[in-house]
Amino acid sequence: FLIKFFIENNAKYLLIESYLLIKYFKHVLVFQKVNMYATPPTITFHPIK
Repeated sequence: FLIKFFIENNAKYLLIESYLLIKYFKHVLVFQKVNMYATPPTITFHPIK
């Protein structure tokens, strides 16, 4: 019973952790996209200066 309980708890923990990881990864991807759109103007602006 203890082993089964531990495995079930572990699975729940893994599910929660992977869910948080996916949420975090999506957030990072969105942030990178925003950064990609935000950085080119500064990169093209510096050579002009």
